[in-house]
Amino acid sequence: ASSAPAPVAEKVVLSVDAASQWYWDGQPLDKAALHARLAELGRTAAQTELHLYADQSTRYADLAEIMSVASVAGLGKIAFATVPAPRR
Repeated sequence: ASSAPAPVAEKVVLSVDAASQWYWDGQPLDKAALHARLAELGRTAAQTELHLYADQSTRYADLAEIMSVASVAGLGKIAFATVPAPRR
């Protein structure tokens, strides 16, 4: 007997700009709201993939903090996405 395929994980795009402003699927939010959303996502949909886009000037400490919050929330699928440099 075959089992049903596992559901495809949802994806959330997290991004941070040069001014340390965070975005959740394109919508700005402050760090406290970001922490709360990650915790909720961990409780309700832990298989969700986080795609993290960061401005090249983003401080590593900011990225490490969000990765830690996501990990504690039970979110283990984090992908760093890059945007190619423009052609000259």
